[in-house]
Amino acid sequence: MSGCWKCKRAGVKFDPLDVENTGEGTPVANDDVKPNKEEAPESCPEKNRITCKYLIQQLRSLVIDTSKSGYYYWLGVVSATVLYNAIVLPMRSAFTQFHEMCHILWMFIDYVIDLVYLADIFVGARTGYLDQGLLVRDVMELRKAYIKRRDFIWDILAIIPTDLLYLIPSLHHYAAWVRLNRLFKIYRFFEFVDRTETRTNRPNIFRISNLTMNIMVLIHLNACIYFGFSKATVLTLLKDENRRECNDTARITLDKSIFV
Repeated sequence: MSGCWKCKRAGVKFDPLDVENTGEGTPVANDDVKPNKEEAPESCPEKNRITCKYLIQQLRSLVIDTSKSGYYYWLGVVSATVLYNAIVLPMRSAFTQFHEMCHILWMFIDYVIDLVYLADIFVGARTGYLDQGLLVRDVMELRKAYIKRRDFIWDILAIIPTDLLYLIPSLHHYAAWVRLNRLFKIYRFFEFVDRTETRTNRPNIFRISNLTMNIMVLIHLNACIYFGFSKATVLTLLKDENRRECNDTARITLDKSIFV
């Protein structure tokens, strides 16, 4: 017998001497015979690799569904940046020593948050909405609808580069209050809270926690504003007192010179 055709293609030699009662021979592996190159698996990394052109096409046709979890997680990221600005910016404005300790780190975090806000503008322009029960996927229609919404105005106000005021000599680099316009993004935080309240299994606990956090943030803002105004008032009084002392000293010196 000539042996199994599968064994021949796999490079296995058939031994005709070793024949059992069934009439079939035992295949013996032949190391000299190499397997057929056509049967070897071919790796195609070019087909599996995602090119930049493909990514650009996906971004151009991207439409975000607000009912998906990805949109909810993105709201969580933006809400974290809003909460950071609401706590850290007033602290750095009132207590300038915190900014002076590591101002490079603070500025790096600020500009990363600006990148997140720019990305959120893209997300807002690609957020789908329902029209007669169907999700609108036309990119141009989504862009026009986003520009007409009030969210577009808040997004533009939140991304205005007020950091350029740092170039004014009278404003020091630690004057973080010039970035308070980033708090216009707070509407994203409220949207995240509303969606979390509907998704959580314990809404009452979440409401209490949210209320407690809001009270703590308001107390923090009040303390920073009070300290900032007090500091500015004290500095003004000290300047007036120093100016008065200098005038008195100059007057006494002038009187002595006249009598002499």
